[in-house]
Amino acid sequence: MFAAYAFTFVVACLFWILLMLDQSLGFTANILLVGFVVSALVSAISARHFAAGLKVSDLNPMRLAYAIVYLADFAYAELVSNVKMIPISLGLQGIRPAVLKIPLKTRNELIITGVSNSITLTPGTLTLDARDGFLYVHWITADKEGEGAKADIVGNFEKNLKRVFE
Repeated sequence: MFAAYAFTFVVACLFWILLMLDQSLGFTANILLVGFVVSALVSAISARHFAAGLKVSDLNPMRLAYAIVYLADFAYAELVSNVKMIPISLGLQGIRPAVLKIPLKTRNELIITGVSNSITLTPGTLTLDARDGFLYVHWITADKEGEGAKADIVGNFEKNLKRVFE
């Protein structure tokens, strides 16, 4: 239970700090103290729901590092996809829509969900279904098949999420 409380407290504190960095109130010791108190209260109330089943061994700093790597990779993929969608949006480039069957190596539902959401949030792709170790993805500019398509669509999402969650 302590691990769940500690994790929830840290997440709430980080969220508070991110919120307060962009405020005109300034970042003072009083603001920080209020954040710690509110985070402690939120953690006491919601830790059992927010971090259910969390163990101390799950709080590995390498997982945080891999999560940061995943987020950086996702941000880059998002940027590249947005740039690729500009000529399509302006009508300067045609589309080649297709539904592709993309194999995944993992069977972990959390990782599959993370990969599916990452694909769906990237412009030009939409995960339609996840079944039997495959993702069915609609791709607006399908110019590759097989491993080339998987590399373009999934990229490093699966590998990085496996490092975070396994």
